[in-house]
Amino acid sequence: MVSLGLLVLRLAIGGHFMVHGYPKLFGGTGSGKQLADETTSTLGEGFAEQMESGGISGTAGMMESIDLPNPTSAAWVLALAEFAGDWP
Repeated sequence: MVSLGLLVLRLAIGGHFMVHGYPKLFGGTGSGKQLADETTSTLGEGFAEQMESGGISGTAGMMESIDLPNPTSAAWVLALAEFAGDWP
């Protein structure tokens, strides 16, 4: 029973991280990603906004604004860790 609980917890947390990592990897201005109405209604308007302002360049710009060294590399590490970091 504990294993089932841990599996559910891992899937929930992993899904949460993937939803946050997806716009960082695949979003951005001019990405051409048109979200389905179902996606917007499920994940909310905030996700659609993140898709438009996301992308590696948008994430690197945010990191540069807080004076993080090497923002582009940090953006890649962050995006990959959020999107794929939960894989075993």
